[in-house]
Amino acid sequence: MKKRKLFLGVLLASAAFSFTACGNNSKSDDIDDQVQTDETKYTVTFDSNGGSNVSSVEVVSGGKVTRPNNPTKTATAAETYTFAGWYKDQALTAEFNFDIETITAATTIYAKWTATPVEYVVTFNYNNGDAATTVNVNYNSTVTRPTDPTKANEDNTKYAFAGWYTNEACTESFDFATPITGAISLYAKWEATDKVSVIFDSNGGSSVDTQLVFPGEKATAPTAPTKTATAAETYTFAGWYKDAELQYAFDFDNDTITEAITLYAKWTATPVEYVVTFNYNNGD
Repeated sequence: MKKRKLFLGVLLASAAFSFTACGNNSKSDDIDDQVQTDETKYTVTFDSNGGSNVSSVEVVSGGKVTRPNNPTKTATAAETYTFAGWYKDQALTAEFNFDIETITAATTIYAKWTATPVEYVVTFNYNNGDAATTVNVNYNSTVTRPTDPTKANEDNTKYAFAGWYTNEACTESFDFATPITGAISLYAKWEATDKVSVIFDSNGGSSVDTQLVFPGEKATAPTAPTKTATAAETYTFAGWYKDAELQYAFDFDNDTITEAITLYAKWTATPVEYVVTFNYNNGD
């Protein structure tokens, strides 16, 4: 009888312990749930706005995200790009502060870039003995036309500037309204003008030297020639004429030379007078 009572006591004690143990497990589960809740993680996405890829990361709620390495962005023909920081909004008005910002929800951070126009070199080759010069021009902008250069004349040749060309042979002219999209060399074209001859035909008078004159300029009136008198006539120089028929006088003050020309001397002939003496042989 005593053995039965002892057995029942042990059984009741065991049951009570089992009940208490179950109760403790339930409380432990609640604590685990609470820890899980505190460690909720959110994805932080980095939008590089056309730059190199930056991997997204997960951050525990309330934690801070580590600043990633700066992305890079490939330059275009028009612009190069410098990374200018991470921002909270797509409008890039509020910078993200990695030192104080905490993550409490899924977050996207946006890269900001500073664009710098690409400059291209335009080289001016003067072809007149002067060194070439260069200017830098922003992509798709136009280059300012420089002041027309000059080229020193040679003894019998002068040069007139005839524009800028894109090739050394100066067969393809350059339009300064053309946008610059790459480095370019421009070449000055020169038109050479040679002197032309002004020949003086003295029509039997003394020799007069030929003159060389640039087209558009005036000849210099030479010293008047002379013409030897004959037994019948003496000759007075009467001017230079444009035609052999001596109809159109040449005006050295106003007429310009446009091409090679021969000028003809005009002479005024005066008959030679001889004295005829009458001897009467009569005392007169």
